[in-house]
Amino acid sequence: MPSISFNNVIGSPYVLGSIAIVIVCAVVVTLIDIRRRQINLRRFVGIAVLAIILITGIIDQAVIVLQVTHPITTMTFPSIGTTLYVYVGHSSMVDTAAWSPDSKRIASGSFDNTVQVWDATTGRNVFTFRGHSDVVTTVVWSPDGKRIASGSADDTVQVWDAVTGRTLLTYRGHSDAVSALAWSPDGARIVSGGGKSYNTPDNTVQVWDANTGQHIFTYQTTQGNVRAVAWSPDSKRVASTPEATP
Repeated sequence: MPSISFNNVIGSPYVLGSIAIVIVCAVVVTLIDIRRRQINLRRFVGIAVLAIILITGIIDQAVIVLQVTHPITTMTFPSIGTTLYVYVGHSSMVDTAAWSPDSKRIASGSFDNTVQVWDATTGRNVFTFRGHSDVVTTVVWSPDGKRIASGSADDTVQVWDAVTGRTLLTYRGHSDAVSALAWSPDGARIVSGGGKSYNTPDNTVQVWDANTGQHIFTYQTTQGNVRAVAWSPDSKRVASTPEATP
């Protein structure tokens, strides 16, 4: 929070003018009362009210000055495209990454079979998930940022707690590598796409319950590995893209 100098506030021409008005009114009322040898209660009350109004104006002005001259208006930001930092926590090639919904963390999956969650501002490692036995090919956050789903060449999707790293469920519906994931906007379901690593290509899009892992239905594609999947904003439809084109 920016600091404020009382001298700067008092030095404002608006504030000085306000103080001068109060002083002049007080002197006039005092002279009148001395001449009449009596205290005019109404005038004193009037001065008090005027002083309160003017002092309130001074306070309001100080707040406005703080808002207008807040350092963020004069900060120098890095130019577009500037590298802020490089995260080097993985021991092998990074294949996928996803930003948390609140923009505070990033999850990255690698050929080192791990998913690493780290602070998006500092690059500090928060924790490392080691629940896969093969390359992590895709990661996705739940809409509320509390869970992460990760797909792997070990043919599974692991859903785990984004804070503790505890495995919540393992989905085993695919016959080969899981190549794509997407969490429905309402948080209720996950769609996963199958690819090929070592076995016969899976080539399916599967929708399942994000809380129980129960399979809901499978869409079979004949056009190759599923490279990407996406939900419609209303969570009613799914789009998928195959590796090959007709």
